[in-house]
Amino acid sequence: MDEISRLLGTIGRVRSDTLSSDATQSTGSKLALRHQLNQLMTCVDGLDPKTELHQKVVKTLESAFLSCAKRANKPKKNNFRLHVVTWNVATADPPKDVASLLHLNSPKTPDLYVIGLQEVYSGPVRFVSDMMFDDPWSQLFISTLAPWNYVKVSSMRMQGLLLLFFSKPEHIPFIRDIQASYTRTGMFGYWGNKGGVSVRLSFYGHMLCFLNCHLAAHMKYANERVDEFEHIVDTQTFDCKKAPKITDHR
Repeated sequence: MDEISRLLGTIGRVRSDTLSSDATQSTGSKLALRHQLNQLMTCVDGLDPKTELHQKVVKTLESAFLSCAKRANKPKKNNFRLHVVTWNVATADPPKDVASLLHLNSPKTPDLYVIGLQEVYSGPVRFVSDMMFDDPWSQLFISTLAPWNYVKVSSMRMQGLLLLFFSKPEHIPFIRDIQASYTRTGMFGYWGNKGGVSVRLSFYGHMLCFLNCHLAAHMKYANERVDEFEHIVDTQTFDCKKAPKITDHR
């Protein structure tokens, strides 16, 4: 932090002194800050990610983002709404309308949507096509939520498993460190018809993780289901010091 201040401090002081005679102190401070940010972007472009200075810059920016998030959302503190969908679609084609499923006519709309589908049709031709373009189910939810001003932030697909994450645009600057993972449990871990897909992220500094699983069917395989779930939770890891595993998210 001292190196960053030393790097940018002189620039900020010169700019503030220049503006003080022509503008109020408040306006001058804002312009000085913008000028410092422009200089910072120039410096960041030339930084080596392996250096200590790069790590200090990252930590400083993270702290600034969190401070802005708390200030911008102070009236809505602890008042976020999350709508979660889990649906085994049994290889069926998407319906024409999912408005009721998403409660789009509710007087209080969600801030986030998390949609987990199982047994999405994944025949060879369809699966290859879905790798190049959005699959029909994703297209349905995107086209349904877009008019309501929701943006698809992340998605994860593993054969018949699909996990979608949508957000209102005003939250997107405060959604960070998005990572996705998957675990196969079918055919002794070699086939993805069974298993779990996950998406993790930082939401206003809170560590969130969403997991969509499709496990061994029928009650007679209840023990296998538990074993598969524990295997998924134990083996999925993320490149995040605060929450490297699913159960570390709070």
